[in-house]
Amino acid sequence: MSTEEGEENSTQRKYFFGKLVELRSGNNVIEYAYNYVNGYKNRVESI
Repeated sequence: MSTEEGEENSTQRKYFFGKLVELRSGNNVIEYAYNYVNGYKNRVESI
């Protein structure tokens, strides 16, 4: 399915070891990076 302008109307997610690393929605892409410090998993960046 797509919008009138041809942009895809779906959301795609990519996981690595159970953690979201990429989210695609239409023409937008968000990439996530994780920092493993002292055994804690913290999301440190989204672009």
